[in-house]
Amino acid sequence: MLKNRTLIVILFLIGACGGGGGGGSSPTPTVSVDPTPPTPPAEPSFQELKADFESYYEYRSHWGLELINSSGAHARGATGSGITIGITDSGLDPTHLEIEETRLSPNSDLEYDNYKPNTRQKRHGTMVTSIAAGGLDKSAKSPMHGVAFDADVLFVAIQLAEPDDDYDPVDLGGTDGDGNVTPEQDFTGIDSFFSQLFNFYNFYDVDIVNNSYGFSGNIIDYTETQVRNAFPLTIAEMSQVGTADADKTIYVWAAGNAGGYADQGVDYSSPELLPGMAHFIPEIQGHSIAVVSIDDDGEISDFSSRCGVAQDYCIAAPGGSVNVAYPTSAEDAGIYTNDVNDPDYNDCIVDNSCYAAAGGTSFAAPFVSGGLAVIAGHFEGQLGNTEIVSRLFATANKDGVYADKDIYGQGLMDLDAATAPVGQMSAMLSQNLYGPMTSAESTTINLTNPAFGDALSRSIGNQTVIFFDELHAPFRHSLNGLVSDYRNQVRNLHGFDEMLALSSQTHTTNDTFFEVGFANFSNHSNELVVPDHLLKTKTENKEYFAYFNHDKNTFMSQGINAAWTLGIFQDHELRNKNQLRPKFNNPWLNFTASGTSFGSIKELNSSFDMAFALSNGRNKFQSNEIFGERNSSTVALIELQPKRALPSLQMGLLKENDSSNGLSGSGALNGSDNQLTRFIGLTGSARIFGGKFFSSMYLGQAEDSLNGSGMIQSITKLRSSSFGIGFFRQSIFGLNDQITFTVNQPIRIESGNIAIDVPYYRTKEKEVLFNSLNLNLKPSGREINTKVEYGSSYKQLGYGVALGYKSDPYHMKNMDDYWYLSLGFKIEI
Repeated sequence: MLKNRTLIVILFLIGACGGGGGGGSSPTPTVSVDPTPPTPPAEPSFQELKADFESYYEYRSHWGLELINSSGAHARGATGSGITIGITDSGLDPTHLEIEETRLSPNSDLEYDNYKPNTRQKRHGTMVTSIAAGGLDKSAKSPMHGVAFDADVLFVAIQLAEPDDDYDPVDLGGTDGDGNVTPEQDFTGIDSFFSQLFNFYNFYDVDIVNNSYGFSGNIIDYTETQVRNAFPLTIAEMSQVGTADADKTIYVWAAGNAGGYADQGVDYSSPELLPGMAHFIPEIQGHSIAVVSIDDDGEISDFSSRCGVAQDYCIAAPGGSVNVAYPTSAEDAGIYTNDVNDPDYNDCIVDNSCYAAAGGTSFAAPFVSGGLAVIAGHFEGQLGNTEIVSRLFATANKDGVYADKDIYGQGLMDLDAATAPVGQMSAMLSQNLYGPMTSAESTTINLTNPAFGDALSRSIGNQTVIFFDELHAPFRHSLNGLVSDYRNQVRNLHGFDEMLALSSQTHTTNDTFFEVGFANFSNHSNELVVPDHLLKTKTENKEYFAYFNHDKNTFMSQGINAAWTLGIFQDHELRNKNQLRPKFNNPWLNFTASGTSFGSIKELNSSFDMAFALSNGRNKFQSNEIFGERNSSTVALIELQPKRALPSLQMGLLKENDSSNGLSGSGALNGSDNQLTRFIGLTGSARIFGGKFFSSMYLGQAEDSLNGSGMIQSITKLRSSSFGIGFFRQSIFGLNDQITFTVNQPIRIESGNIAIDVPYYRTKEKEVLFNSLNLNLKPSGREINTKVEYGSSYKQLGYGVALGYKSDPYHMKNMDDYWYLSLGFKIEI
């Protein structure tokens, strides 16, 4: 029955921009193309940002930063900004090039009447501070930058003794027969001093305090009674009784360098007294950390104490021969020389920009203090302090040698892992972190209808949403990134829909009309879906068919918009022109175009016929089908068809099971069920000026949808429209030719609102806060397509030309209007 095959060849394609608006294209079956719009600069990827940090000289010169993977955290914007690190040490030289005075708290105590540290006394504290929070200069050639290079510092100078050549453990006394401690020395003054010191930090709400000092003596050589008896006030202040765990100050301690005295028979299997206290004192467990040192080969430093009995509260960090800021002065050049004639002279002493290599757990501790600041800043104050410590431990590297808890405790600090999601991401549905959650991966807003244009992306703007990893840490995402908006796809498919050509074969007799065809495009399930796709697609091979029985006035079709025989297509001349269907078919029937349709036309009286149609199916490209959902939509309509030259009236109802005019949500953004849209249309055709004039107008209104079970609370006042006018005439020049002129507006949302409750913040107390957004669904522009097509044939050769103009493509004002021209031919073989 189908004897001929048609070979369609694209001969020439031209496109040119013009007018205001923005570049894009809209569905027509004519082979054509438009110019690709300029692509804005792409945002750097995480890997690119990470590589940038790793390329800085200061980073490359500091092996410790690489070992703790700090570049991964920095690439995510985690730099310690907004966090204050408390540092207690022998002194600080704020004039050193590495120390940025603007980030030094004015509440710092750098000297006192009875203690004005000299250059030598300032060195240790300056070294420690440079590791924790030294500044980053991306163009500098200094050999280091701090871990938390944007953090502030509250510094307190105290007098510290120099390390002894002989290891001398502090004596906390013995016990009498009744178990009472009899100390060899009175610790009351020291205990009171530490209590006041820690109270000072608590007064200023400092969350992290670095302590790169301590008493000699392995914690296992003491008892809990001895420790509590010597330091009752210190323990009470560190315990912060009455303060919520989320707000308790974190104390970071250098584990001690007892390994350096191994030749004296010293036991260095566990941290020293103060860093090891958490082993005995439950009140400080969870916010007191001991830090052991590793060398640049990644293994424990010989001089370092081990984690031992304090392994649950201990972690490893670089501390063996790390680069540090080294203060100098005119009176004290230290390891440098002031003699300009000396071959070893370095002019770094002129501007106090000298550096040195130093080793000790004193320098491992500030790596962790800086790391904690990086983590705290990354999560924007949403994690409690004990949560931050738990996350530090949980994400530490425990592979290989770091699995040995006796040495490395919780492992090697890993800031990349600490600032990245742990496990599966989830979206919150309640205000409590222990309430219901759903997969973040499946949480999207899907648009399978270009009627919304850029409405959602414009309304959402820079709004964000937070998802949660398996440790309940919040991760912020762009809300716009969850929308499968046409704006995000148009560059990939720009102009493609203009190039779609419909291949079909039609057989017509007095009794029947039969058409089969397919659209010659490949699978674009992850790209822009336009009405051509919906109209012409049924199965994986894109086939469709349409059948009309004139004798019984019944029709059926599969994989095609069910209005192919209604509206203006009651006219037999227009029914054969399948290129008109995307512009003049009922647009709501596109939601069932992949399914089955059937209907019948009955005579009412001598003046009117009545058509009935039922269609069930869906757009096979709807993105939520990847999750296994195959809910179909249903359209039922009636059309009153005058037998004279009067417009037909079409009324109907669209029921969508999981969307509203093609807007649907999944996961935590689940949409409404059984959404109803009422539509009405006027269509008609009339012979005039030797040709055929035809037009259509459709209006739709969706019922308000109230949900509340997910983030989408409601979709209201959703009204839409579509219209087109055209003229068709044959034998223009007395040849086998024809001309078609059309102006149309694809379906467009004229008004509507969507209310979304979005989790945007979680408190340290694990309460989730929601932001209520009321978004306008009206797009910024109105797409108008104007097109004139001329075609003719000679024997087996058919040829044609089309000239078109689009304004506000995809209903987006920011897209350039454009002209396009196409030439082509076909050969019947």
